Amino acid sequence: MNREDTREAAQVMMAYADGKEVEIRHRYRKEGWHIRGIPIWDWVNTEYRVKKRSGKVWLLIDPQGACSRVYKAEGDARFSALDSSSIVVKADWEEE
Repeated sequence: MNREDTREAAQVMMAYADGKEVEIRHRYRKEGWHIRGIPIWDWVNTEYRVKKRSGKVWLLIDPQGACSRVYKAEGDARFSALDSSSIVVKADWEEE
């Protein structure tokens, strides 16, 4: 394990220590990512990553086509659009 690999491993382990979910997969089989309760931290045979968060958001688009606000609840976006000529658009998001 070189220095860069060590840095990446440390970031994953610190994220786990901070309460984030960690996904694992066997390094050589390349099967899909899955969550295991408590990681064993076998960096030779296993790959680890912090689980990406994803979901839906509603964007309030102003008449000029710019996104003026982002909402996590559709009702909040629709309520804000009532007082303006903006439109509401549903979008998927994923944390990078």
